[in-house]
Amino acid sequence: MSYDSLSNSNRESWSRPSFWESVCTKLSICNGTSRTTRTGTTAKDDVKSEEAQRRRHCLNQDGYVRVDEPLDPGLVQKLRAGVESLQAVGYPASFILLFDETWELASVSRHIMQQSTHHKNQFNFDILAWYIQGEGFSPHRDRQPENVKHSFHGAAENDNDNDNDNDAKFVTHWIALTDATPENSCLYVIPKPHDPGYMSGDTDTQDPLQRALPNKQAFQHIRALPRKQGTSLLFTHRIIHWGSAREPNSKMPPRVAISFVCSDPAFEKSYLTRAEQHYFCSSSSSSEISSGPPFHIRLLLVCAQLLIYYQRFDLSKDTVQACYQYCKDHEDELEESYRQKVFLEYVKAMKEQQQKQKQKQKQNQTEDNNCKAAAEKDEKLKEDREDDDDDDDDDDDDDEEEAMLEEMLNAETGGYGDQFEDDYDAANDDEPEDGALDLQEMNNDNDDKNDDDDEEEESVSLFGKRSSTDSGEKQGRASKRSKQPPS
Repeated sequence: MSYDSLSNSNRESWSRPSFWESVCTKLSICNGTSRTTRTGTTAKDDVKSEEAQRRRHCLNQDGYVRVDEPLDPGLVQKLRAGVESLQAVGYPASFILLFDETWELASVSRHIMQQSTHHKNQFNFDILAWYIQGEGFSPHRDRQPENVKHSFHGAAENDNDNDNDNDAKFVTHWIALTDATPENSCLYVIPKPHDPGYMSGDTDTQDPLQRALPNKQAFQHIRALPRKQGTSLLFTHRIIHWGSAREPNSKMPPRVAISFVCSDPAFEKSYLTRAEQHYFCSSSSSSEISSGPPFHIRLLLVCAQLLIYYQRFDLSKDTVQACYQYCKDHEDELEESYRQKVFLEYVKAMKEQQQKQKQKQKQNQTEDNNCKAAAEKDEKLKEDREDDDDDDDDDDDDDEEEAMLEEMLNAETGGYGDQFEDDYDAANDDEPEDGALDLQEMNNDNDDKNDDDDEEEESVSLFGKRSSTDSGEKQGRASKRSKQPPS
């Protein structure tokens, strides 16, 4: 079977479970019905209370904790093979969310987080999977709230002593589906005790990473967190962490991982409008768990997450459009603030596509000017193609512009156009630093941007943002969701 990029024209194919089951032949899609689990770790396997207390204590004290108890090796291996099958035909790892086995693991993860974090935290359907073949991820925090102390349970607003007795309202469970090592990529963190901004918040004048690593002695506090296949990590929204790049000549397979998140709904609501109990079995039987949401909800989550993290994927314009249209058709299933973020990221993704197209046109024009004969030949070919395709292209462009304008108007009238801002990853971002969307930008060519490379090189901070005084005031601004994903 030939696997094409996702587009609106072939949606009838990729919106069916059978399409994806043909890609991952060892996995299943039962469309949200309960199923019997295999032997191994299940959602009902209770860890000893001492171990649960240890995890919670380490999360509070250090911002992260290793979970050494391995998950069901058969389940983990199936998911790893599924991700590799997806990658082999060009689909991002997060399409593994479509399969029952992922939701079996999600149910296990949900139970682990229930045992190891505050009782108010709930599974929130923030799920990502990764296949690290080359580059890793830059240092970041997962969330940058306006009031950091209020993103912890029991934290008093005037409490400045950084007590270790406050549970985070947002915790990620990161599971290694392959061995994760410094050679093929693993996570690195700066523990809470060595991070001044962890509880008190980041300042407007100093880069958070530079603040945590003020001298060469401070680098000894960086922790590498290699994991064996099937083991995992728990870490909070405030821990500075990153994923290393895979060694180019490594003989180890690329690192594969998946992450799930729990959060207090008062801090961050579930990404889905239906409460978690609709998608997880409440049976007390240890042999039966839910296989998760129905297929169309799983696909909705994948499309939404691809748009949120579009900069991490080499998505074609057709795929961006297809993901947006699928989300638009099911928008009532998405929680309001998450839905707004998804559609704003769609606009940014399309604007970047337009910029790439303009750059390509400029490059082609330059090449044409250097070779007049080739230019004349290309122009004739171009005219021939335009005679055939102009009507269709114009219709597509009109649809794209209309969709972008609609979302920008929604953001403007809804008052959330300036709500979402990248935390520290805007070094290559041409959007306004305050996250605002200007309706007039739809008609701007953006050809007059300042690209002073020397100035940029001097002012880029370790977290990606400029550390100069003119942009430092942006550094500590609120941004509930980070564009940088869990690695």
